[in-house]
Parts: sequence; C-alpha cells; structure tokens
Amino acid sequence: MKTERRLAPEYTDAECVRNERQLDLEVALERQASRIRALEAQVDALRAQVALRRSGFRRFTQLMRHTISWLPGGPRLVSLYAAWKAPSLSGFAVSADIPPAIADLAAERSRALLSDWHVGCIRAAKQVQPDAHFVDITMSIVLHNSSRWIEGFTSSLLKSNYPLNKVHLIFVDNDSSDDTVVKVTSWAQNCGKIFGSTSIIRRKNDGYGAGNNAAIALSKTEFVLVTNVDVEFDSNLLRCMVGSAIADNPDVGCWEAMQVPFQHPKYHDPVTLQTNWCSHACVLLRRSAYISVGGYEKRLFMYGEDVELSYRLRAAGWRLRYVPFARLLHHNDVEQQEFRPLQLSGSLAANVLLRHRYGRPIDAFVGEALLRALRATTHDQSRLRAIHAAIRTVRRHRRAFMTTRKRRNGFFPFSGFDYDIIRDGATFKHKVDLSNSVLPKVSIITRTIEGRDWLLKEAISSVLTQTYPNIQHIIVEDRSESASKLVDDVRSVYGADICYCCSTKGGRTAAGNAGLKAATGDLILFLDDDDLLFPDHIETLVQTIQKNPRSICAYSLAWMVRTETDAVAKTYRELSHDVVASHRLPFDRSRLLVENIAAIQSVLFRRLAYESCGGFHEDMDLLEDWNLWCRFSALGSFAFCEKLTSIYRVPADPAVVASRQRGFDESYEDVRNRNLNDIARQMLNTERLTRLSGTDGN
Repeated sequence: MKTERRLAPEYTDAECVRNERQLDLEVALERQASRIRALEAQVDALRAQVALRRSGFRRFTQLMRHTISWLPGGPRLVSLYAAWKAPSLSGFAVSADIPPAIADLAAERSRALLSDWHVGCIRAAKQVQPDAHFVDITMSIVLHNSSRWIEGFTSSLLKSNYPLNKVHLIFVDNDSSDDTVVKVTSWAQNCGKIFGSTSIIRRKNDGYGAGNNAAIALSKTEFVLVTNVDVEFDSNLLRCMVGSAIADNPDVGCWEAMQVPFQHPKYHDPVTLQTNWCSHACVLLRRSAYISVGGYEKRLFMYGEDVELSYRLRAAGWRLRYVPFARLLHHNDVEQQEFRPLQLSGSLAANVLLRHRYGRPIDAFVGEALLRALRATTHDQSRLRAIHAAIRTVRRHRRAFMTTRKRRNGFFPFSGFDYDIIRDGATFKHKVDLSNSVLPKVSIITRTIEGRDWLLKEAISSVLTQTYPNIQHIIVEDRSESASKLVDDVRSVYGADICYCCSTKGGRTAAGNAGLKAATGDLILFLDDDDLLFPDHIETLVQTIQKNPRSICAYSLAWMVRTETDAVAKTYRELSHDVVASHRLPFDRSRLLVENIAAIQSVLFRRLAYESCGGFHEDMDLLEDWNLWCRFSALGSFAFCEKLTSIYRVPADPAVVASRQRGFDESYEDVRNRNLNDIARQMLNTERLTRLSGTDGN
C-alpha cells in the first residue's frame, strides 16, 4: 500500500475537523448498515415465527430503568438506596458474569492447536516471515507533557526489525506545556524520512481517547497501533503483533502486547489467548472494528476508556487477543507508585459508568453503592477529593450511559472496582529482554493415555505459546501409540522441539520415569495432560530458580479449577478458580513432610535432583509427586514465587471428589512414612558423597 511521505506537517484545525467529520460519517454509515442488518434479522425471525416475548421481570426492569433515567433525581435516589443497602449487596461486588465470561474465552480451546491463527502467532514469534509479508500500519501516539519519555520511545522505534517504511506515525499533542512538541518535531526532522510518513497534530486536551480518535481519523491503513509514549518496544514487537493479526480470524478486532517488567495481572485464556478486555498501553486495532463501534468513548477523559472500547467491541461480536511474544517495557513501577488523584477518580467513575452501560441492573446498583461506601470509609483528604470528583463525573454522565446500554451479546464481568479475575503476582519483575539472557533448556514431560488426545492438544498448545524459547516437550503415552501422529504433526507444522515415546511398563509413575530418561534439559517440569500453563509460566520459574542458585526447585501458585467433565462427549465446564490456601505459604521443609505444597505442574526442578534422587517409585499410584518433592528437599530448599502461572483441574462431582479423597486418605500414612525413610536415606547418601568428595580433594 503506497502512502505519501510527509515530514512532520502540522495539520490545520480545518483539516482535523474535516478528517474527524469523515470518520464520523464512516461510523454513521456503519451504524445504519448495522441497523439494516438488525431489521433484516427481525423480519427473518418474524417470518420463522420466532417468539419474541420477554419475561415479565425483564420488561419490568427495562421499564423501571427507563423511568428512573428520566425522573428528576431518579438516578440519585437509586444510588442512595444502593448505598444504604451496601452491606447486604457486598456479595454482589463480584458480578455473576465472571464465570460465563471466562468460559466463553475457553470455548475454542479444542480448536486452537494447528489452526491458522495459532500457527501464525507462533511463526510471528519465531520471525520466519519475510518483510513482504507485512502490511502498512498507522501508529497513534498521544502526548501530554511527555518530554522525558520521547528519547526512549523513539530510540526503541528505530531499533524495530519491522520494515519502517510501512509504519506511519501520527503524534497527537494534547496541549503540552513543556518541550514535548519541540523534541518530537526535532526528532521527526532528523529521523522521519525513515518511516512511511510522520505527522504531528496539536489540539486541546480532550483526553487520551479523544486524542487517539483524532489520529485514527487521519489513518488509511487496515491496522492501527495505539500506544503510550512511556514505553519502549522490543525489536520484535511490531512483527509479532502484525504477524499475529494477519494470521488471525477476521472476527478478532484487537491484539494486546505483553507489558514488562510488570505484566498486567488481568485474566487471559492460556490456550486461546483471548481476553475480556485489553489494556491500551499498547494494542493493535483492526480499523474496521474500531469504525464499526464508533471509536473511543469521549466522555471518559482518562482511565477506563480501554475497558469501555473493549467491552463495546465484544458487544458488537468482535474478539480480543493477547500476544505474549510481543513485549514492551512499560515505565510503570507498581511497587512504588505514587498516589495519582486523576487515576483514582477516573478509574472509579469509569467502573461505575461501565456498569450502567454493560452490567446487569444489580451490577450498576452495587457500583453506585461501592462508590459511596468508599467515600464514607475514606479519611485521607486527597483521596476523598478524588472520590468526590468521581461521584461528580458519574452524576454528569450517568444518564448518557444508562440510555446507551448495549444489548447483552456476551458477558461483561465486574469485580469490585476492577473488572475480571486477576492472577496473583502483579509485582513480579520480568526480565525486559530474554534474548540477552542465559537460557538453559527446560524439558516438559506430559504423561497421557489413549483417548485423551482432546485434552492433550490443549496442554501442547499452552506449551507452544510459552514466552520462554528453549523448551523440549516430551509426550509419554502409557501402553499405546495413539498420540504419535499428533506429535509428528505439531513438530512438522510448528518446527517445535517435541518428541514422543511410549511407556510399555504401564502406570503413571513408569510413564513419568520414561519421560525423565528422555529429557535432555538442565531443568525439568511435569505437565499433566489436563493441566494448562499461562504463557509466562516457564519464564517465571526459570528466572526464580536462577535468582536462587542454591535452590534445587522453584515453584509458583496455580489455580485449582473445579471442572465438570464429559469424557464421552469430550467436553468440560470450568466452575471456579481458587488457590489452595496452604500453597500460598513460603517454603518450609517441615511442612512438606506433612502435606504437599504445590501442584505438580507448578514445580520446576534441576536435573541434578533427578540424577541424585532418581525418579518416581513405580509401585506408587497416588501422591507420587509429594514423595518426589520430599526426596528432592534433602538436597536443598525450594524457591517460592508468589505469581500465579498455571491451572490444574479437580473434579466438581461430589461423589468423585469423595472417592478420590478416600484414596488419598488411605494412602497418606504409608506415603508419609515412606517420605521420612526416603529423606533419611537420601540425606545419608548426600553426606557420604560429600565426605568422599572431600577425601578426593585432599
């Protein structure tokens, strides 16, 4: 796509207005087309005699909402009532939409492996596509007193391995009072010719979303990258994001980059990589998706506008994807973040307003109650002023959000003043650049049996999307070879280091030992075929064990997911995500002698541990991992990372749970005694080896 090269022009007000009007016309046309499609659907429904009756409760709720929105003081009366009832509504702070929203993200897990988008995402991460494969993109960068970030941001742009002649930069300055414009103009004059075009817009400060709207109104490319300026791109970021977008399904409208050193803790599916909302510190938007929903909400000055646009995209049928291989350094220190009144007021107001537009009636009422309860329990004057500002913003825009409610096409979660469930470990500091690190090979061993290929595919998918690049994946099948072809296909299509072996002895422990014999990595981890890893799992554990060189193992937190499984239909339904309370405690060898401290896929151990202690006892059917950890503990301590990086499933059926627990209870004393004997024997062997090595040294 050819685009005229321009060097840092300053658009006149008339040009900006013309472009914004053109964008508004495009949005209006799309809305009219959407209305026509909706009317056509209604006609088809009537012709097919589809019942369009609503329940009496729903009609009553809509009537009450309409009446309240137009009654003088109506919304305030509802808010005061909700505040009065806040104690009894505390159980509703986490909305009922969270479980079904997470289930929606997981709906396509079984179809992820070997799909075009999944293969394209992995290939984009491996940088195998030629420059001709990539398309022109527009980059929108909103500035406001951003002088200190210009040098780092622009330097990282120049280091990108994306063809820069296909990148069109639009800087939007929101009335800066420092030398931001001077710095950007100077940089554009020196380096702007490298890019497809470089433009600068100066406008009044209407907020972050409005600034991006102005930039996107000038864009002509299929994809638009919206980014903060307080970031620095990894050299591969643009290739990863655009490569993923090109390969992705046409109903995906937004792709989000991974922030480091502090990863955003919100939930994304470990297999489909779909998410309920995207943080717009750095996202790639499909322009047609953006146009179809009307762009950023102008009533949200700053904070929450990314969640609102995400929810509006999803309400219109678009999906959102997380791209873990696209990394950027975000200068946002969550450990030492100073109080920001604008952030607090903007975030609080946006949450309550979004509840009115996207939530259920109870979500909106609870949001109002929570805001007033927060005011009543806050005594710090600066925070109190920010809360009052949020209340004024809600009062000013409540009716607009109530009367523009979106039809519930999907689920829109709210969790207190946040939105989705979050993973523990927001303060864990990831390395900025993995390419410059020492990367020992990690062997992941997955045991499986015939008939579980539908689960195995998901486990393999979660390994392929690991951000850590040096992984060997070993699939060990117990007394059958049904998974052999699947492994061959994955190796062929993805170019992955994955191998297959068949265990002929029989049993889980024998299969595990077969995998240990095949492992060539310096570090080893077991992944059961029904467990899943988030993309940063191996990266996090390797970094933890490297930071603690005397530790023999590293382990992290995991979600225990109660699951209803239908093995015949090859489907399941996840009901809840919880962390076992005892797994949050720091490592204690004496506690390990009493109970297991981590799920099996949470533990990464050194090859030395296996070589010194051996593998599983093959006569054990239960608690074999607990026994292995006890023996390893004789060699050294375990490094604990308080970040949640994986999930494991447990049955939801009470009868199955009771049966499993009886088995554990019956085995417990025998296994515990065996653990004590094994540890004593291992410590004695270690002591002997130490003496021998000391003698040899003399």
